[in-house]
Amino acid sequence: MGKKSLIPMPGGSSFRADVAAAVQSLLDNSNVKGLDVSVDKVRRTARFRAVGQDGRASTTDILSPGLVATVTSVPGTKKAFERQVTALFEQGYSQTDSGRILDCSQAHISKTQRRLGLR
Repeated sequence: MGKKSLIPMPGGSSFRADVAAAVQSLLDNSNVKGLDVSVDKVRRTARFRAVGQDGRASTTDILSPGLVATVTSVPGTKKAFERQVTALFEQGYSQTDSGRILDCSQAHISKTQRRLGLR
């Protein structure tokens, strides 16, 4: 089941400090068995994909200094993906933004929304 949260991040003083704090936090977490980090220095966004010991995947995006969005899910299930698409749709995210958050194409989001009767 996908769960999206948009929360203020402690500190929020700078993009660099937020990224460094997030990386350090994930590296120190013994429940994280894998971590992938990508940073767009032009847009000043960062994405962290972490996989826990229990197989749950978590994607955290730093959207601006002090603001993060997190999606946690059990990867590989169609139902979980459909729930994530539905949750993002209900929260007003565009198809493009939903695709970026879920790491898939806008077209895939569009087809899923149509199949689910959301559009």
